[in-house]
Amino acid sequence: MTRAGSMQRRLLLLAALLLTLWVTWQVGHEPQDASVVGAPAASQRRLQPKPAASAAVRLPLQWPDRTDLGPPVADLFNLPAPPPVPQAAMATAMPVLVPPLQVKFMGRLDGIQAGFVFLTDANDRVITAKPGQSLGGGWQLASMDQRQLVFRHEPSGQLQTILIGATQ
Repeated sequence: MTRAGSMQRRLLLLAALLLTLWVTWQVGHEPQDASVVGAPAASQRRLQPKPAASAAVRLPLQWPDRTDLGPPVADLFNLPAPPPVPQAAMATAMPVLVPPLQVKFMGRLDGIQAGFVFLTDANDRVITAKPGQSLGGGWQLASMDQRQLVFRHEPSGQLQTILIGATQ
């Protein structure tokens, strides 16, 4: 498209926008004509009689008595406290939240001081551990063999295994 055609198109769009705004403004500011539908003429307004001031009429109302009341409705905002839960049931009902095991296997030292493994923690620090040693966060290295490391979460007793060797 040529530069002149592009300019003409922009001017045409600008003119259309200005015309739309002007028409919208004109419609919003049209004078109200008394002969327009919906507005009664001044002479008609005078001829209509005013409603007479009447005394408030009170009707005797008798509500029927209800004989079948049915079960009472529970007040949801004023319920009694629930009965206490026995400690034995609470211990079995509430699971212990087990934090994730955030260690990775790096390697194993076999030989004279056999039984050490090298692990990295969540901060990528290298730590050494042997079976029975606590690793922090509630985890303990429970056992190890050629194929796997078994960790125990001390508060809950949950076990988690990391495979380290080739399975056959």
